[in-house]
Amino acid sequence: MDNDVDGTLNEKITDLAYDVHSYGQPTIGWTEDIKNLKLEEMIEFYNTYYAPNNATLVIVGNFDKKQTMKWIDQYYGGMSSSQIPPLSVPQEPSQQKPKTVTIRRTDIDVEKGMYAFHATPYPHPDTPPLELLAEILFNGEGARLYKQMIIDEEIATSLGAYLPHFEDAALFEISVSIKFLFSNLASIFLNSLL
Repeated sequence: MDNDVDGTLNEKITDLAYDVHSYGQPTIGWTEDIKNLKLEEMIEFYNTYYAPNNATLVIVGNFDKKQTMKWIDQYYGGMSSSQIPPLSVPQEPSQQKPKTVTIRRTDIDVEKGMYAFHATPYPHPDTPPLELLAEILFNGEGARLYKQMIIDEEIATSLGAYLPHFEDAALFEISVSIKFLFSNLASIFLNSLL
């Protein structure tokens, strides 16, 4: 993440958005976590979670079912299951006020921003409308804000929105690379939506 601006933005916004839920942490942990891992901990984690009872095998194509089942049994049949502890994920409290963070970097030539709103888990009845909103306003040349900000007014170089399909409540994320300071960006979004 140190040399990936978009990755840094994503890491910072999820850390800021979640107070107690593990979604606020990178999948493999923070750099400090990784540096402090002990070999025994890694082996224990591997033996617990990388087991047949916690795996999915997908086979696609024109294959012989009997031979494939023999290979699966040959290569996976001898592996023993593991005791996977029950998952305990804390419930994220409702956010009561906006949170912001500013990152100053000299290694990029455009201003970048990311907005995130607590949204829904997947599946949820609100998921399809949010995905439709992302397509109508942000994603692709036919999207309204994309057309206005990138094609017509030429004030942005990229724009997009995304709702991940997570088991627990995810973030509806909007990202933009813009050609001038962000102090003007909020008013552009507001004016575009009105």
